[in-house]
Amino acid sequence: MFKSAIFSLGLMILCASTTPVLAGEAITIGETHTITSSVMAEQRKILISLPTSYAQNKDKTYPVLYLLDGDSHFHQTTGIVNWLSNSLIPELIVVGVPNTNRGRDLSPTLAENGKPQGAEKFMGFFEKELLPYIDKHYRTAPYRVLTGHSMGGMFGLNVLATKPDLFDAFILMSPWLLTQDPATSVLTKSIKFIKSQTQLPKYIYVTLGEEPDLRPSFDQLTTALKNSTAQKLVWQSKVIQGATHMSVVGASVNEGLQAVFSDLKLSMTSDTVKKGAAAIIKYYKTLSSTKYGFDISAESTLMALGRDLFFAGKIKQSEAALKMAVQTYPESVEGFYSLSYLYQQEKDFEQALVAVDKAIELLKKAQSPGLADFEQLKAQLLKQQSEQKLKNNK
Repeated sequence: MFKSAIFSLGLMILCASTTPVLAGEAITIGETHTITSSVMAEQRKILISLPTSYAQNKDKTYPVLYLLDGDSHFHQTTGIVNWLSNSLIPELIVVGVPNTNRGRDLSPTLAENGKPQGAEKFMGFFEKELLPYIDKHYRTAPYRVLTGHSMGGMFGLNVLATKPDLFDAFILMSPWLLTQDPATSVLTKSIKFIKSQTQLPKYIYVTLGEEPDLRPSFDQLTTALKNSTAQKLVWQSKVIQGATHMSVVGASVNEGLQAVFSDLKLSMTSDTVKKGAAAIIKYYKTLSSTKYGFDISAESTLMALGRDLFFAGKIKQSEAALKMAVQTYPESVEGFYSLSYLYQQEKDFEQALVAVDKAIELLKKAQSPGLADFEQLKAQLLKQQSEQKLKNNK
């Protein structure tokens, strides 16, 4: 197993023929690794995209999204993940798995001479080689999502029914469940599995485009999920209007990831938020330890609570929520800015300056380009404070 080359997308600035061609700076979206697989008896290329914060946050761990048909879907998936991770989902390590023999690896095949073939063999590659390789070389959290389209969706469903412990969530996009012998059908196998489970702590998100040929098998699968009595099973299905078999992927990844991680976003009208900042912090700590296995920040929800309380005229409650936020997250620039804004509006310029000074200290430490804006804010606060003193002395 070895790291082979940087996998990047270069942007070139092409000028008119009478002017020189200038090379632009490369935009790197990931890197290529090669695994020498004894299970598959071949070299397997792997595409890996790391979160923006990975290099800076040396102690942070990240959940992993495994992407089948990685050679086809890596670019759009990493773009979606990077965008969503700004506020809607946690940052993810994305592992794209390109094909060498797609039909062989994703299709169910009966064992020959007691040895696994086809999809069963490919599952062994995931279990014995790929997952351990990623866990060894990267700071992974113990939460994995498997994403597959068409035959990849069929493979994902097969993994769920065969080796469910490998992944915590499944995004199955237009799963191809047409051409199999009913005796060995992945659909039949998965429905039987779902019916047999009393506990199934998984998230399953399954989609379909406007595809009449695949609708019967899609309906059979969703009916089995609907009728399941398995505790802790969470699932959602969607027929995406206007989508074809080939265009269903982008919307499915976008909406599927938001669905998988939906409990990370608390509504401001939820019972937990109504109980206040302490309840919010407890909620995220519990979610971190009992479900995801990585630290989930309550910071954004505390900020939202503080803002809502402020604009509702509940100044003391807003101040308490924001203070708890910066006590819990002492490097939160947003938290100190929110406090400075609150104090500025209340004309408590002394407290506002204390908060903005803390934000400036953090920005200097991070060498942030936003430092100039906060220094301007400090100058504005000092001017307002001086004007207030002059007015009070008259």
